[in-house]
Amino acid sequence: ARQETEASAAEQESSDIPEASGEEDSSAAGESETEDPSDSGQEEKSSGQNPGEENGSEKKDGSGKSGSSSKDSSKKDKNDTDKKEEEPSQTMTCTISISCASILDNMDKLEKGKEEFVPSDGWILEPTEVEFTEGDSVFDVLLAVCRAADIHMEHSYTPLYGSEYVEGINQLYEFDCGDLSGWMYNVDSWFPNYGCDKYILSDGETIQWVYTCDLGRDVGDNSMWE
Repeated sequence: ARQETEASAAEQESSDIPEASGEEDSSAAGESETEDPSDSGQEEKSSGQNPGEENGSEKKDGSGKSGSSSKDSSKKDKNDTDKKEEEPSQTMTCTISISCASILDNMDKLEKGKEEFVPSDGWILEPTEVEFTEGDSVFDVLLAVCRAADIHMEHSYTPLYGSEYVEGINQLYEFDCGDLSGWMYNVDSWFPNYGCDKYILSDGETIQWVYTCDLGRDVGDNSMWE
């Protein structure tokens, strides 16, 4: 009976050994199977991060470069525009004079009380060189000169002709010295047949404002008599 018991115990121990080994193998295999997906996932995750980071970095850099270029271009365009706006218009010069010398030969026709406004030599403004801006008209220069020299000048807009009409200078008006009297202008001795605000000046020209008592004939303009 003891032998059978020992034999049975030996068999029991023998049968227990493989089962323990199987459990260890199964546990090891489980651990191996559990660890491998984790390691693989980490590698994939790590591998997945790098391209994303690199692509993101490249995209950011590319966008940054593009934005900088656009900004620089916009800034350059703005600077060019500002430079053009800051460029002043070209300054030119002309000579202007105002004379009522013709009245001196027609004092008998002059309206009473106007004698004090007629200078003894006829010059209200002797030939004077002045500056003007490109695009200015004869009227612009006359207006500026009269204001600067404190010379009276009255003008009005004529809708019929669409231009400015000079009525009086130095208190001397149209018809103050006869029915054919009034103010006229010439540029380089030529008498334009249009308003003084329509004549755009060129550099170096000479403007003469003259008072006529005979519709221009006494001041060198015969166009009305031809």
